[in-house]
Amino acid sequence: MRKFFTRSIQTMSRKLSDLPVSSTFTENLTPDPVVPTVDALKHASDEMLHMPRKVNDGALFTYMTPSMKAESKLLAYSPSCMKSLGLDESEAETDAFQKLVVGKDIDVDKCCPWSQCYGGFQFGDWAGQLGDGRVVSLCELTNPDTKERYEIQVKGVGRTPYSRFADGMAVVRSSIREHLCCEALHALNVPTTRSLAISTLDGVAAMRETVEPCAIVCRMAPSWIRIGTFDLPGVNGNLESIRKLADYCLDHVLTKDFQGRGVGNRYEQLLRDVAFRNAKSVAKWQVYGFMNGVLNTDNTSILGLSMDFGPFSFMDTYNPSFTPNHDDVFLRYSYQRQPSIIIWNLAKLASALLEFIGAKGQVDDPQFMEKLHNSPELISEAHEYTLQVFENIAKEFLSIVREDYFQLMTARLGLPDDATARKQVIDALDILENYDLDYPNFFSFLTRVKVEEGDNSSSAERLFDLCVSSFNKNNPRFRNEAIGKFEGWLDAYHQLCAEIPEVTRLNTMKSVNPHFTLRNWVLEEVNKKAYEGDFDLFHKVAKMTASPFEDSWGFSKDFEDTYCYSTGPTKSQIQCSCSS
Repeated sequence: MRKFFTRSIQTMSRKLSDLPVSSTFTENLTPDPVVPTVDALKHASDEMLHMPRKVNDGALFTYMTPSMKAESKLLAYSPSCMKSLGLDESEAETDAFQKLVVGKDIDVDKCCPWSQCYGGFQFGDWAGQLGDGRVVSLCELTNPDTKERYEIQVKGVGRTPYSRFADGMAVVRSSIREHLCCEALHALNVPTTRSLAISTLDGVAAMRETVEPCAIVCRMAPSWIRIGTFDLPGVNGNLESIRKLADYCLDHVLTKDFQGRGVGNRYEQLLRDVAFRNAKSVAKWQVYGFMNGVLNTDNTSILGLSMDFGPFSFMDTYNPSFTPNHDDVFLRYSYQRQPSIIIWNLAKLASALLEFIGAKGQVDDPQFMEKLHNSPELISEAHEYTLQVFENIAKEFLSIVREDYFQLMTARLGLPDDATARKQVIDALDILENYDLDYPNFFSFLTRVKVEEGDNSSSAERLFDLCVSSFNKNNPRFRNEAIGKFEGWLDAYHQLCAEIPEVTRLNTMKSVNPHFTLRNWVLEEVNKKAYEGDFDLFHKVAKMTASPFEDSWGFSKDFEDTYCYSTGPTKSQIQCSCSS
């Protein structure tokens, strides 16, 4: 077992047993009536717990224990997650920690473990009951200093009632991808769920495209509630369940940095806050070229956290139409459509909350709510009002995405955010798109390669060589056109940089332009080695992932240059399936 990186992180000297344990989710929401209490969990049959079934309308979770009993080995833990929890890193070596992160020997009286029930619209179509099909949330742990609470869950620990046709397992390939992606986004300051640890399983395999070894990922987030959690009672018309869930979110989940106050009733405020949080995340996705690949409503967090990483990718060649999901034939979840898809998902949340938003100030009047529910005329008025509210929120959403995007993109050029700098961003992206050039390498060149003013011809040639794929590299006409475009762009760029101290500009750029990007081809190399039993590359890439802005990580220059800059027709635009 190795940690992600060797840089020292200051943490409090606490043990796992020092952290307060809670289960706010189960204390406040409606359980599956088949397993209504922790006591019932202790006596439940395997069929009740681990066989897929339809869960009663209105239930938001099922008390659950992991069925996976195989021997495990801790492969890696995240020091940044340990710090967030307030744990000393030495805790990762303890038996208690290594059992927690695979869900073994859980004290159900103390932890009250559960699997969440939710639905979802997948590729635009209603998919019915979904839920945590291979995930068990063990408990909530709170950092005693920051008071931040994290729901701890293990993924790949066997079937639950929500497994549908699946086996409840998670293979090493997808587990490594999720583990590294969580920490990559966190290091880039993109809101995300986290991966506390990854453990391999002895002698456990599952059939995907081929037979693959299995692993368990221990994940953490302030909450795992997603828009799909509202979808299920919303589609079923269970207003009591929607109200209980919404009030729980307002009282226990959306309390930090709440952005909805002052407009409408509390349910309208909830919708506005969820939209605000997601807009802030989407802007950063677009800046760093991150694509989730499967932005269904069940993969859209109410906290605006990036979550549920399947066929994700970071942009290689700049192609706004690219989707990393090879099943996404209509490009629904392509890079350029991510903002509009999140708006579509938010519309489903608005639909679930329609009667509560439409009731305005009478939302807590039981007689009015019953009258509204049974009156086509009042429902029509509620629909009209909610539609108006949503249209305004959608405009606010796009405005936040646009402003946050340009603020960070102009910073990536080391320029103040103004109209001229924004045009410089747009002009750069046009060149990258028109000539199939590499997105991460463009910013790395500007940040880490010395570019002298007056030497734009040579600089443009070097920039082209760093960004071009080998497929187009030897096409003279293509090469000369692209270099000419870069030369003109660099002329304009140097004029804008003239009055900015170089040290100031470069410091700004180095703080927002990663040296290393977790590309899909890198992940494929990591998994290829892992399936040969060699995890050395995994640990090296993990170190680079956790600190992507470093100039070096202590490896050879050839190794670092290859994994930071290598491009080519076989190393870009790699698509994945949802199979994990």
